[in-house]
Amino acid sequence: MSRYGEHDLPPARREEADISFRAAALGLGATLLTLVGLAGACILLFGPAMRDQATMLPLPVLPAPRLQARPDMDMARDRQRDLAALNGLYWVDRGAGLVHQPIDAAMARLARQGIGDWPAPPPGGR
Repeated sequence: MSRYGEHDLPPARREEADISFRAAALGLGATLLTLVGLAGACILLFGPAMRDQATMLPLPVLPAPRLQARPDMDMARDRQRDLAALNGLYWVDRGAGLVHQPIDAAMARLARQGIGDWPAPPPGGR
């Protein structure tokens, strides 16, 4: 058995000289002085803006907010329009020959025709 008991460590002690009372008091004083200085600077810089301003009476009458009468019907109409645009076949730019077509139709066409400059698969599969 060691001289400290069953463990080889000395008994725990606390640090007695972390920071002096004088250093803590100076730090607290500097913090308070900084806060007071910043508050004074804010008052000097923004003092006129902190005063209340007279309100012109009567106050203007604002229109009531416009609310949707039937949001469910609006949502259904928007969804129907979006689906028609997504699944429709139409010209995007006729001069450039750019057509919008549904994804399923484009995939079927690509599977039929293939891609012109795509390398051929190696013989024998993968």
